Amino acid sequence: MKRNSKSVGSHIIAITLIVLLVLFSVSVIFFGVLFGTVGFFHISKSSYDSIWSICLFILLLSFVSGFLELLSIY
Repeated sequence: MKRNSKSVGSHIIAITLIVLLVLFSVSVIFFGVLFGTVGFFHISKSSYDSIWSICLFILLLSFVSGFLELLSIY
């Protein structure tokens, strides 16, 4: 029974980490779009593409780490 409750606790921690990482990457994407369209920074095409690739890389890392966490629980 103790082992089961511990796995539930680590499951909750893993879900919380996934949600935090996804929220972080979504906020990075949102502010990248906001600053790109509003024009606080003059973003050229190449740097704008690099911002998107960084955001997608963060998103991919969050999903991979979350998947590995879920695999390590079970």
